[in-house]
Amino acid sequence: MINLAKDYITHDIIALKLVKEFEPQISLSFGKKWERLRNVMVKEAKTVRLSPERQSGKRKKKKTLNPREISAASSDGR
Repeated sequence: MINLAKDYITHDIIALKLVKEFEPQISLSFGKKWERLRNVMVKEAKTVRLSPERQSGKRKKKKTLNPREISAASSDGR
């Protein structure tokens, strides 16, 4: 019985570490509240690969043009 409890706790700790590391991928694959993971009658979710920026939670900022750049771009034919 002690080994069962030990194995359960070890399994839980490993699962928590995996969730901490791969939470964005898990949420993307199974839904924000993991509803597709909890429904065991549904086929497995498709594999989703995230870009390195999304894996780290960082997104590239879009460059905003100031009025001078906009007028220069329009006069250049861009």
